[in-house]
Amino acid sequence: MKIKGTKLYFGTNFENWILKDESKKLPKPPTHLKYELETSMTDSEIQTKWSIMPYTVAELLSLLKNLIGKQPKGESGVLLTNSYVNIFYVKLDDARVVAVGMGWDAGGRRWYCDAYDLDGGYWGGGDRVFIRSCPSDSLTLP
Repeated sequence: MKIKGTKLYFGTNFENWILKDESKKLPKPPTHLKYELETSMTDSEIQTKWSIMPYTVAELLSLLKNLIGKQPKGESGVLLTNSYVNIFYVKLDDARVVAVGMGWDAGGRRWYCDAYDLDGGYWGGGDRVFIRSCPSDSLTLP
């Protein structure tokens, strides 16, 4: 994934699970809602609170390109740039749902993205969860 004028870093899981589908034609970015976590929460707790509907891989890539493109150098905007994490849920082609955490690395002056199996730990209070505003499939935890 490339965005003009933007430095990006991708973790191994993001490269292997998400970017392998990058060559597909991307749809228009989906509309979304965003919520701040008031306290640390697991993916299961987030699902219980907001009934997450995961993005498809193509929707996620389209949304990230759109949002990062508006804040290429870590400017203020919809995405957090204050060391907190922006969280997205995505359904992979193998039907598995994973969490994507991304944020601004002020020291490296770049955006970073990685993907994680669900319920591998806690997301912190102050992190931001992005949720599609038009439901498709509900998030099913193992």
